[in-house]
Amino acid sequence: MLVVVGTRPEAVKLAPVIRAAAGAVDLELAVVWTGQHAGLVAPHAAALGVRAPDGPARGAQSDSLREQVAAGLAKYRPHAVLSQGDTGSVVAAAEVAGEFGVPFVHLEAGLRSGSLEHPWPEESNRVRVARLATLHLAPTARAAQNLFAEDIPNRSVVVTGNTIVDAVHHTLGTLPPQGAPSDRLRLLESPRTRVLFTHHRRESFPRGAAAVIEAVASFARAAPEVEVVMPTHPNPALDAVVEPLLGTKNVRRLPPLDHRELLWLLRRCRFAITDSGGIQEEAPSVGVPVLVTRRTTERPEALEHGWAKLVGWHPEEIERSAKRWLRDEAALLRARPRCNPYGDGRAATRCVQALRCLLGLSLQAPAAWTGPAIAA
Repeated sequence: MLVVVGTRPEAVKLAPVIRAAAGAVDLELAVVWTGQHAGLVAPHAAALGVRAPDGPARGAQSDSLREQVAAGLAKYRPHAVLSQGDTGSVVAAAEVAGEFGVPFVHLEAGLRSGSLEHPWPEESNRVRVARLATLHLAPTARAAQNLFAEDIPNRSVVVTGNTIVDAVHHTLGTLPPQGAPSDRLRLLESPRTRVLFTHHRRESFPRGAAAVIEAVASFARAAPEVEVVMPTHPNPALDAVVEPLLGTKNVRRLPPLDHRELLWLLRRCRFAITDSGGIQEEAPSVGVPVLVTRRTTERPEALEHGWAKLVGWHPEEIERSAKRWLRDEAALLRARPRCNPYGDGRAATRCVQALRCLLGLSLQAPAAWTGPAIAA
């Protein structure tokens, strides 16, 4: 089995599957890096059990990504190809696997926002990859229903839960019992009310991102007792609109964080303001509600329980919702997740069993994840 990894989120979400596959004596996995996020993926190489990629990131040029996948297929001659998510690396993996006549397995299949423009180009990539995959590993029952609505055969879809929840459980277990996991987070050890803020979605630039950042800056100015912590994202478009935050005293900008650092910080925040899909999935595991600064989301499960709120690019709604979760303890308590609607921490085991069935190594299909039991 060839595992194709291109970006940091893909590395984080594929690591649990690779760890679970290590216990299957009849299943051997090889990893190929496309180099899409080479510098950001490298810190996760140890978790994947392979050597970090060499050289600078190649970007998302389709020819380069396809070349890396093709080289991996030519070298390893796998019986199947596995990739995760919705980036150019995943499209390249699916297309090249088809050209080689090898089954393609899509991890985190079936996410849909219903708009090809939001997020762009990820939604288009998901729809495209769905037509190419042989096996669809859907994170939730809703994702599976999205695939069925597109005439994907039921027998090719397995509801596994999202492996990000497995990754969160594993990573939380590696954090130190006291203190920060790195020197650059030492200054955040002191007790203080903090809010995590991230923003990077390309479809929001420039106007949407500018409106979101101005709203967060206004919120920070109105609440000087709060520290807004903003990890840097490599999207260069962010630098052009981030100026309102840089001049706000209680906004702390950090360098890019690895998964351990991000989770350590997230669970010490009162809530998060983000357009990140990963943080929407991770926050429920640490009991943190999320304001989602996007027009729509392909992860609606937390919205339905009130543990996340879609605030779009509307400055008034962003600021009003942030102030409410800051000042109103009852409102915050209602919004705090009581479990994770995206998984139970055992998704990787289901994924590996589904892979074994695909390859003819087992006749026992994994039991589908049906979602958490949520107390009223």
